[in-house]
Amino acid sequence: MRSRIGPLQGGGLLVDDAYNASSPEAVLGALEVLHLLPGSRKLAVLADMLELGAASEQAHRTVGAGVAARAPAALVTIGERARGLAAEASAAGFPADRIRVCATRDEGLAAVEALRRPGDVVLVKGSRGMALEALTAALRGEEERGVSGEESEMSAGTLASLPGEKRC
Repeated sequence: MRSRIGPLQGGGLLVDDAYNASSPEAVLGALEVLHLLPGSRKLAVLADMLELGAASEQAHRTVGAGVAARAPAALVTIGERARGLAAEASAAGFPADRIRVCATRDEGLAAVEALRRPGDVVLVKGSRGMALEALTAALRGEEERGVSGEESEMSAGTLASLPGEKRC
């Protein structure tokens, strides 16, 4: 599935771009779409960009700076690599108390459900290996609870917290 915009269960819009995040440019482009869409509150749900090799750390930091520049209402990250994205967003001035750092899709879904309000616009973007289509299906109301299952490329291990950030 490629990028599509549709309704969120309970009201609002879902920018479902869960198919791939192959580069920081692709994620920054999706953030720009989120920024330009009408709506007062916007949430960015960003997962690991996989298969970037040695460029991975810098790529995630580049996206984090882009999040700070576009200032959504909240940032939810999913996966170990996306933690660097959250750290850079915070370092670039994005308020740490508006960041949720999650290890798994289930944690990410719970964070989004706790944060979102009717009328919000929610962007979901990450590498195909993160299997975020289960999360977007749940946000559309196509699944009753959770998105558990095999979590490709995802670590359920404990992630250290950034100062002021809220862990999932």
